[in-house]
Amino acid sequence: MNYSPSYLTKIFCQVYGCTPSKYLITLRMSHAQRLLVHEPGLSVKQIGEMCGYHDQGYFSRIFKKHTGKSVGIPGGKALKARQGLFPAGLLTRSRAC
Repeated sequence: MNYSPSYLTKIFCQVYGCTPSKYLITLRMSHAQRLLVHEPGLSVKQIGEMCGYHDQGYFSRIFKKHTGKSVGIPGGKALKARQGLFPAGLLTRSRAC
């Protein structure tokens, strides 16, 4: 198989409706939302790392851009109060690709 990266990206976009990088971000943000709600003892840094972001600031910026919600609170803990950020019906794949 000798397919170019641009051809594979084109096929991926046709199948999934977005680029591979946008798809990956969507998956990561969906995972982050689940962790924020279901693992209240984890820090924002830990959640970011579990989602593939080793820079907490970058994770926070991407999260806010993707979801429209801020992930950070003083102390950096993902408290149970965050459940109000993502009502049950909103815990989906965030925005579509």
